[in-house]
Amino acid sequence: MQFLSHITSEGDPGWPGNPTLKISPFSQIGQGDVANTYSLEYFNHFGTHMDAPNHFNAQGLPVTALPADLFVYRHPYLLDQPLRESELLTARHLGLHDLEGVDCLLIRSGFEQYRHTNPMMYAERGPGIGSDAATYLMDYCPALRVIVLDWISISAYQQLDDGFLAHQILSGAKGHDHFILGIEDACLARVQTAPSWVVALPIRVDGIDGGPCTIIAG
Repeated sequence: MQFLSHITSEGDPGWPGNPTLKISPFSQIGQGDVANTYSLEYFNHFGTHMDAPNHFNAQGLPVTALPADLFVYRHPYLLDQPLRESELLTARHLGLHDLEGVDCLLIRSGFEQYRHTNPMMYAERGPGIGSDAATYLMDYCPALRVIVLDWISISAYQQLDDGFLAHQILSGAKGHDHFILGIEDACLARVQTAPSWVVALPIRVDGIDGGPCTIIAG
């Protein structure tokens, strides 16, 4: 088994302008307290995290309304598609792969390499999912329940209008009667072959539109 989610640190890159993570010791054994505890100030779309439908769909489900079986995937597919700075994954890219029956699509662009070597570029010039690709996934991949990305967001920061539209399409806000979850900022670099199963568990906080997510695969 292996983790497909990053260990989260205060210095990790986040979406430009958004809060990230602040860790504050609350009690410490070294200072005479009985236990070590910490206060976390944590933005819910930071680090490896899951977008619930409500993120871009006012009528969409919040994370706590998603059933447990929606987080277990038995037919994952690893799609290797190198993407450059600000480049969009398109329907043409997807059409080269047989995605019938796939319930978890792991999209590896290679952009993860910049997460630590060039975090500003990782945050501000990452690739994205094109709106035509989002429509393709919704129309032609009926078994698909989640996409997992090795970059910071479905939306490319340099192409926000199309990125926001892609988010809306995947959330079911543009006329579809279903949705596809998104997991952003995942750790796919060390995956050798497509895993046989994936489990992705988001934090369940009442009323929020998504949150930090731990992913395990085997």
